[in-house]
Amino acid sequence: MNAGLVDPLFTVIMEDHASSDAVLKLVCAMAPRTVMKVRPTPASSRLHSKRRPTDTSPSSQPALVVRHLQTLLATRAFANLSRSSPLREPILLVIRALFDMSPATCCQPVHIEPLIPVYGGSMDVADRTLLSIFHLFERHRRISVATLLATWSPEGPDAAGAIRRALDIVLALDPRRMLASCADFPLRRSVDLQSEIASKQAYPDADEVYDPVYVLSVFAMALAQGSLGGGYELSSLDWVEVLRSNVLGLAACALSSRMADMRELGSFVLAKSFAIIKETDFQEQTQVLYTLFLLRHACPPPAAPSRTPHRAPSMITLFFAHTLRAIGTPSSFLYPATSRFLLQRPQVDAGDVPLLYSMLYSSDDEWKQERGWMIRLVRDGMQSAQVRPHSAPSSLFCRFTLTRIMHRFLQDWRILQRRHTFSLLISLHQSTGDAVAQRSIVEAIANMTRNQTACAALVRREGLLPWLAIQMGATGGDPSAAVDADAQTALLDDVSATSIDPEVVWLRLAENAVVNVGLEDAARAARKPDTVIRAAWRGEILGLLLKAVQSSGASRTPTPMPPSLVADPTSRLSPLH
Repeated sequence: MNAGLVDPLFTVIMEDHASSDAVLKLVCAMAPRTVMKVRPTPASSRLHSKRRPTDTSPSSQPALVVRHLQTLLATRAFANLSRSSPLREPILLVIRALFDMSPATCCQPVHIEPLIPVYGGSMDVADRTLLSIFHLFERHRRISVATLLATWSPEGPDAAGAIRRALDIVLALDPRRMLASCADFPLRRSVDLQSEIASKQAYPDADEVYDPVYVLSVFAMALAQGSLGGGYELSSLDWVEVLRSNVLGLAACALSSRMADMRELGSFVLAKSFAIIKETDFQEQTQVLYTLFLLRHACPPPAAPSRTPHRAPSMITLFFAHTLRAIGTPSSFLYPATSRFLLQRPQVDAGDVPLLYSMLYSSDDEWKQERGWMIRLVRDGMQSAQVRPHSAPSSLFCRFTLTRIMHRFLQDWRILQRRHTFSLLISLHQSTGDAVAQRSIVEAIANMTRNQTACAALVRREGLLPWLAIQMGATGGDPSAAVDADAQTALLDDVSATSIDPEVVWLRLAENAVVNVGLEDAARAARKPDTVIRAAWRGEILGLLLKAVQSSGASRTPTPMPPSLVADPTSRLSPLH
């Protein structure tokens, strides 16, 4: 784009319109297409002009970009910026665009310091953009941003004075939010932040979980400081607080990441922690070392030429995250169960669900908590999804390699399928009257139906659609037969966070079945064109839709259909035609 027109436009925007979301989006769209380069003045005009000739050196472009960046950082819109401000994301995206235009001159400490109080450490777009700017600063300046982040606090700029070392940042993080970050670990998050920003990967509930790249990097810096001494050593009480903060559990969940660099980071943090804990004497030392030892042997070993560990099942790493947390809080109901389980075996079977039967059918005094925890473990552990090729591999070696990769990405479903977990859950859903347990069971089944292979197996062999028909018959049509008000309120919409009708929940599960099983049939037809594919599940889906329509007519309250079923039901139900 014409820099002579863009430069004055940027100047006006930075000075007077930095609080407009639409205008900031315009800057983000124009910045990558513009080269801020002052056009040279012709020689004839320089001879007759009394003004100083225009600078044509390569530094003219960086000077203009730095001027726009400094103007934006000095505006009232940025001064009033907070971690919950609606302008936080567009302003930070504009700052990142300006950094990309001239990273060599924009990567200065004076430009990084104002950004630190705005950073929140979460997985939302604004925080990931800020972390990528810090990474860009380190790459171009060849110095660490750790000295600048030493005053950062997760509780805000007002609490930054209490931060003395990197470990204080880790201990100041919310343990419950850290545990939620373990349960909802971003499997596609990469340590290479520049490629991460370029890919524009979206993450659900991004503002509710911590960024594992930042948390694990800060904890690795704390371990490095402790090994150097100088008053930064981790004491026995520090290690107890580390266990309660769930940061070791986050490092364990990093072993289930699909990105090799994230698994390397998690493996490094756990190995460094293991080495330091061996030299530190505290009451929980032996049990922590034994737990980390079992975790190391439960993960697939790396290949000989590479030190990158293979992906471990999310179910297993999440179980170890809960176990490490329970060691730090022995008053938890989970501590005796997990300790007894680990001490009874020399190695944890990575192909089995830990404590499945003993927790689901517990007869202890805390059976309700144990059963709820087991259901949530199944729900959160079902994270991996299948990766299908666009075309069939040609050689035998490619097919063998692809089979191994797909098997590793389907580990979570294979573990649940081995123990017939779906049958256990639906039988428990029918027998229990606990609304909270029923909600967790439905969420676990929903996670299973999001996996294409798992959903196809549930529809073809496990009877998912007949079970949905039974549930719709129990909750539809007669208002007196519906579930109680507490259960309805507990079922929250992920988008609008409002209470929804249970019948809509069953329709959304049916929608997952339509989409995933239809894609499964289409893939099978593409691989074997001469094979006749029997799709009896389509008739069951039509029966579910008919029952939903009839129940809506009987209750005189229309049931909202899922968007994909309403938009084009023919293409969803007949993907092969």
